[in-house]
Amino acid sequence: RVPQLVAEILPGVVLGDARWEPVHPRAFRRAVKRSVLVAVIVTLAMTVVIGWRGLAVSVPLVAWAVVTARQHVRHLGWAATGEWVAFRSGWLTRGQTLVKVNRVQAVSTLASPLDRRSAMARMRVDTAGAGERSHRVDIPYLGVDVAEGLRQRLAGPDRGQVVAPQVGVHRIGCPPALGDRLDHGRCADPDV
Repeated sequence: RVPQLVAEILPGVVLGDARWEPVHPRAFRRAVKRSVLVAVIVTLAMTVVIGWRGLAVSVPLVAWAVVTARQHVRHLGWAATGEWVAFRSGWLTRGQTLVKVNRVQAVSTLASPLDRRSAMARMRVDTAGAGERSHRVDIPYLGVDVAEGLRQRLAGPDRGQVVAPQVGVHRIGCPPALGDRLDHGRCADPDV
């Protein structure tokens, strides 16, 4: 249904032919650790409140944590062409976002300490008019090289021109003399 809707709203965009890329192969390991940690904390809290009977909840809670992490990662995907980038996510509630490249205002590659340890990064694409609670292009668990390549494709001044690898926020259209670093909404000199 979504490809037909996209074709109707955005003529020329054929989402049905998109080659959806998965996230990093070790993404499940990252996601399951977080889910199991939450399950263990809930189990410990229940054990404190209701005693040892709280441990009976641990097995189903940990099993549910593993299932939700597996399904979350399984349903993450992204696709990109020279004209648009798309992101899909969600297991129980699914979301899909498509952004035309000419609407991109800023591209962020973010890497937490756990991301850096796993050689992963997160890619965020900001557009004009995106609502605070809207489903955004925010792709977690990408390999560093994949995130950097996608950032170069989306943030290059000529949309495809290779820019120096950096982790941070990159503003579209900054003068080359000032670099492409964003500082409080303005192009900033990277040497300052």
